[in-house]
Amino acid sequence: MVIWWSPKAKRRLKGIYLYYKERSELAAENILTEINSAVEHLTKYPQMAAKEPLLAGFAKIYRSLLVRKYFKVVYFVDEVKDAIVIATVWDSRQNPAKLKLEIEE
Repeated sequence: MVIWWSPKAKRRLKGIYLYYKERSELAAENILTEINSAVEHLTKYPQMAAKEPLLAGFAKIYRSLLVRKYFKVVYFVDEVKDAIVIATVWDSRQNPAKLKLEIEE
């Protein structure tokens, strides 16, 4: 399986990096490394993360992989394209209701 990052996920990842880079470039790089490493595991185990309960009503089955207590990598598996699509990287300290607005179907 291949990993495909949506434009929104790329923007969110860049935003996380820039936010933490203001405080510490090393910390920002470590966060990105942890997120990317976690995502790489999905190529072998695409169903490893729990289904995201906040997105249960959507047509696709979204899963969320928690990284560093605060970051959810929200994705779905596209069996037809043999791909894992990263929909967004979500800071779980936000209002959970906003996650539905974050995901566009």
